[in-house]
Amino acid sequence: MERVKGNEFTMTTAHLANERTFLGWMRTGMALMGVGFVLEKYDLFLLKVLELVTTLERSKATVSNMQGSSVRLGIIMVEIGVIFAVLSTIKYRITEKQIQNLTQLRCHVLDTLLILTITAAGVIVVIHIMSTK
Repeated sequence: MERVKGNEFTMTTAHLANERTFLGWMRTGMALMGVGFVLEKYDLFLLKVLELVTTLERSKATVSNMQGSSVRLGIIMVEIGVIFAVLSTIKYRITEKQIQNLTQLRCHVLDTLLILTITAAGVIVVIHIMSTK
């Protein structure tokens, strides 16, 4: 095994750190997609349970009024997860090139977009929860 020089070791460490960060962002994006999928399926499950439990016409009107809110939120969450994955891939590629070129420029725009995306997802879920109570 060949001994690695100090500069090569530093570059290897930077590449590995970049990859760990990228994988963390990807896991976050997949979690958002998973939450969206669960929300979308939850609405269908809730509608079926309410249809089985209720027999009054008035209750059925409530069921039909509620229909679709979690489905829309679920689709939005999946879309946000996809956007998150795309933004994190772009950020990973930019950082990878910077490591190769030995430049160190921070890309604040992508960082801000990633943070705004996750914040928007949280706000959407909170609004949905508040509106269903």
